[in-house]
Amino acid sequence: MQSSFGKNLLASLVIFLVAIPLNLGIALASGVSPAVGLFSGIVSGVVVGLLAGCPLQVSGPAAGLIAVVWQIVDAHGLAMLGPVVLAAGLLQIALGASRLAPWFRAVCPTVIQGMLAGIGVLIFASQFQVMLDQKPKVSGLTNLLALPGAVWEVVAHGAGHPSALLGILTISTIVAWTFAPRRFHVVPGSLMGVAAAVIAAAIIKPRVPYVELPGNPFEGISLVAMSQVQGLLYLSVLGSVIALAFIATAQTLLTATAIDRMHDGERTDYNREIIAQGVGNSICGAFGLLPVSGVIVRSAANVEAGATGRTSAVLHGIWVGLFLLLLSPLLGFVPLPALAAVLVYTGYRLVNVKAIKEIIKFGRGGLVVYTVTLVTVVSVDLLTGILVGFLLSAARLVVPLTRCNIVTQELDGALVVAMGGSATFLTLPRLADHLAALPSGREVHLFLSDLNHIDHACLEHLMGWEELYIQQGGQVYIEWDHLIQRFHQPLTSEMGERVKEPISGVLNFQDLDLLSSRARVLELSEENSWNDLAEKITGTLVGLESGHRSLVEEGLAGQFREQNFPSVAGVGLPHLMIPGLPRHELVVIRMARPLATLDPTEKSLSSLVVLVGPYDFSEQASILAGLSRRASEGLAEDLTKAVSTLEVRRTLLRHSHHLTLALEPSSLAATELADKSLWELGSSLPQGCLITQVCRDGRTIVPMGNTKLLRGDRVLVLGSEEAIEDLFERYLATAPELVA
Repeated sequence: MQSSFGKNLLASLVIFLVAIPLNLGIALASGVSPAVGLFSGIVSGVVVGLLAGCPLQVSGPAAGLIAVVWQIVDAHGLAMLGPVVLAAGLLQIALGASRLAPWFRAVCPTVIQGMLAGIGVLIFASQFQVMLDQKPKVSGLTNLLALPGAVWEVVAHGAGHPSALLGILTISTIVAWTFAPRRFHVVPGSLMGVAAAVIAAAIIKPRVPYVELPGNPFEGISLVAMSQVQGLLYLSVLGSVIALAFIATAQTLLTATAIDRMHDGERTDYNREIIAQGVGNSICGAFGLLPVSGVIVRSAANVEAGATGRTSAVLHGIWVGLFLLLLSPLLGFVPLPALAAVLVYTGYRLVNVKAIKEIIKFGRGGLVVYTVTLVTVVSVDLLTGILVGFLLSAARLVVPLTRCNIVTQELDGALVVAMGGSATFLTLPRLADHLAALPSGREVHLFLSDLNHIDHACLEHLMGWEELYIQQGGQVYIEWDHLIQRFHQPLTSEMGERVKEPISGVLNFQDLDLLSSRARVLELSEENSWNDLAEKITGTLVGLESGHRSLVEEGLAGQFREQNFPSVAGVGLPHLMIPGLPRHELVVIRMARPLATLDPTEKSLSSLVVLVGPYDFSEQASILAGLSRRASEGLAEDLTKAVSTLEVRRTLLRHSHHLTLALEPSSLAATELADKSLWELGSSLPQGCLITQVCRDGRTIVPMGNTKLLRGDRVLVLGSEEAIEDLFERYLATAPELVA
């Protein structure tokens, strides 16, 4: 078996082969000597590699920083590059030391992807000009607009033919290499592309520029002077420092997160990683070198080559140093169009088509942020593009908080008020006016299941309005269970499609939910029997015409006499379809003692749920299926324990399975769930779980989204069979004594 050092040694050679053409190309694209790119690679490999918080991440000059460097040099001169990189490194050290680095992971992905795509377009446009043996223009947008003319010059007039052909050969080789057997990918495609261009140039000897290194590789490498550092006092220069530190940090942490997903070894210490990057950039800046950051291409190659720790990154820096000292004359055979072609391909890859498809899955808003960020980076500058992207992302968060859709309609004699969007203090005046305009003395059902947020102000107003409306003779049913459930369900499915469409003028509610919220409840004493039960049930159905009333009573009496209705787990489910009935009705009969039945599978029934409705077979079957499923989940026991009409109705609305977790002080459940509000439990509970009751100090709490769980609580969790099994395996399988 290959030793750990052997694996790291092989990985370091792979990274070295990947890094050489990239270091050279990025240096040339940034407007500095190729030796500067190699020295930057040495510092990032040895220094950052030794200190790194992400052991398998490899740092170096990054294509994503080319545009920043180019703008720094263009705006402040090459002499200010070192001080800006030095200051950005010190800022990174301060971020890591203050434990703020993980916050960069909270940056909106669409902004980051838009920024990287914009940088990719800038690199592509500028290096495409170099690949065609033409000088890049003064701005990214000008370079982009000049591309058709540059291509036309080559095609129509033959200008830059040799350079263009070498570039095309390089890119073609890189693309073709991706189709080679995987075992050959130890040698990177970029190196193969440059090698193909070197061989072609050696054969045809075209008149193209080649890489030129000074006779003394240390020539031009010196400490920055104090007069240069004083330039940091200018506000525009400080803006460049912040932009460089932000982009280098964000790129490093995003790469580290991606690398963590590729292996199961040591996880990233983000603060340590940024301190390491800051030290590397401080050293690079002090000697006037290029800025460095974590790079996904080199890091991924490191993981795929089997590296097990930071040794491979350090060794790769040593190999770059040895190459610079011993083999640098070989660089004179490398044509510049080949390095430009490598960066053209890199720029194309930065415009990540897969990332765009992912963004589109989550709605048009993200695509707008991505597009505007990209366009602003290309047409204005990098820092402005980032700021515009941030502002648009913030606007996407703020605007939905001002939208609350409220629709009222008449449904089966009741007023149904459905709310969607966000109910916050910003929308409270409109909500208050809408509720105040409802006619008094009616039966009102308030559905909150389409809300994605509700704040304390709106909750208090709803509770106050409910109390006042009932005092004025009305009936109010607020679906609190739906609201709590909503806070524990993602707004999008696995494929990114919305689970619920925004509320519109046409309302579609589950029939069983609406029936359960207004179910009639009938208590039976011990002396009641099947004989007089039909009359009592019919008496609870107010508003029936005399003809319908007699049909209902006769139909129920016949079913009770012959005992020919279905029963499930101690719950009888008599049901009738009567043509002409205005709507469905549910009547729940709670019995003081079980009634004997002729059903051989059910010796007695402890409760009945009677369904009466119009002649609609599909709707009736759907409601019965829901009742049957609920009955099999313990409805009989729940009905027996209910102490009020409201609790009876709630038992009909509960989920299919439940589990009680005891948050004992030493339990895993307490460690992961205690001291968190319900809104913060998304990653700790399986998808589809819902906390409906919390028992604390002898009293029962119906939790809201901001209710915080405490150690010692007993928590009732409802959910699907799969979710409850997952919950059991996670928290209770090794501690059966905690199961309620």
